[in-house]
Amino acid sequence: MASPNAIILAAAMSAVSKNQVITLQDYINRKSGNVTYKELDTDALHQSHLVGGPVPNNDNTQNLPQGSPDNGDEMIISIKPLSGKAFKIKVKPTTTIYQVKQKVQDEQGILPESQRLLFQGYLLDDGRSVISYEILENAEVFLILRQRGGDEIFYIHSDHLDPPFDFDFTEIRDKGKTYMRGGIEYKRPYGWKRIALKVLNKYGDNVWLGMRSKRGGTDSVQNEWPVSYHGTSRHNNNTIAEDGFNYGRNRNFNFSHGIYSIPDVNVAIKYATKFVHNGQNYAVLFQNRVNPNTLQRITAQETGSGEYWISPNGGDVRSYGICIKKI
Repeated sequence: MASPNAIILAAAMSAVSKNQVITLQDYINRKSGNVTYKELDTDALHQSHLVGGPVPNNDNTQNLPQGSPDNGDEMIISIKPLSGKAFKIKVKPTTTIYQVKQKVQDEQGILPESQRLLFQGYLLDDGRSVISYEILENAEVFLILRQRGGDEIFYIHSDHLDPPFDFDFTEIRDKGKTYMRGGIEYKRPYGWKRIALKVLNKYGDNVWLGMRSKRGGTDSVQNEWPVSYHGTSRHNNNTIAEDGFNYGRNRNFNFSHGIYSIPDVNVAIKYATKFVHNGQNYAVLFQNRVNPNTLQRITAQETGSGEYWISPNGGDVRSYGICIKKI
């Protein structure tokens, strides 16, 4: 039988991805039928569910990225589904997103209306061009299939999880102790349960994780990355990126598009995906480490509603845990 953590994680990932996700044990015990089972790529899930948006600067205070000038040359981009290997297609800067979907159909047989394409936190609009999203040579675009009535089911393999680093904060209370990660205060997710993703040795070294001899230490480790959270839902009809843009309107950043996250779980919960499991309501957030060398901070004093963070690229935000809470 699957563990309680595996069961609730599958329910949470079903809510986030809008696809049916099951545990590895359920996959092993599956019955034959007209259903396709695919292994869920948790990194692709995270990267495809980053929340991106425009960043206030002198060149762009209203619009989505406008891209670089179109030289008309063909380029190769990668399409990465939630399961399986990425594949490459040729496009021009002027190619529309709908035409990209048609190329995906030619390659994989997936109808355009069944596709959702995402890049750097954007859900791509059919009528816009590739260059309008600053999709350049060798860019990776994520493909998520629209739910098709249960004929495709994803399962979470244990290879993607790291149970020794799970941490149950549900009964732990804030006693005023300050924890630091990456030189910035770490707001621990009190009241939540964190399920750890397997990220050790994934990025060449583990310095960014601040590996320490004792778990729960309060001090930063040299060159580690600070902690943030993000959710993929909306608060008062706005995404985390839309609110972050509005809060930062009086600032002038040196990049036009960014990935938004929040260092305080009690602020981030506004954007958490909500779901019901066994009659109980839950919320789910991604827990990340964020590259401090590129991080831009909109302070709580500026927003009046907690601090917001902006990172220029998806690679600057690395998910290492899934936080789930009863609400």
